[in-house]
Amino acid sequence: GLLVQEKIYTERELATTLDISRTPVREALLELAAKDLVELVPRKGIKVKTFQRNDWEEIFELRQALEVAAVEKITGKVASQDIQAMESIIDQQRTCEARGDGDGFLYQDRLLHGLLCELTANKRLIKSYTDLLDLIQVMGIYPLHEPGRMQEVIEEHLAVVHGIRSNDPALSRKAIKYHLTITQRKGLNFC
Repeated sequence: GLLVQEKIYTERELATTLDISRTPVREALLELAAKDLVELVPRKGIKVKTFQRNDWEEIFELRQALEVAAVEKITGKVASQDIQAMESIIDQQRTCEARGDGDGFLYQDRLLHGLLCELTANKRLIKSYTDLLDLIQVMGIYPLHEPGRMQEVIEEHLAVVHGIRSNDPALSRKAIKYHLTITQRKGLNFC
């Protein structure tokens, strides 16, 4: 969040700012470019990726497909300690929301959604979701700037967990679709 969008940064400038050599900066920038988080500008440097409307739509289309499949698969099949783990993460989100800690809130959000996918034990679904995580994390910052959004997310997460705990795949599916649709809609306001 410290780099300005549309400004071109050089490896040397970033290495100096971070007080490290250019080699790790170059390697990190190549990894970030592969994850579509920065754009390489030939013979000039890099700039932070600016997400357009179609980026949001594509990423959330894929995210929704993966997470809907995940909650449908795990509903009625997770152990009580897994439900408790989800509820514990939501409790941590409440703490972050009370402190106004957006970064901590997003970290807990990442844990919860990741747990939903991990519980499927589907290696390919987990890998696909993991590949999206950094984009989801960066995009998730914007909707949280809206007053009250953190509390809404908590309620939406509770509805997902309720569906899973109730062994009701239709309720789980409806709750996760609603959560992701609202998140996407709110994020599109920042495009």
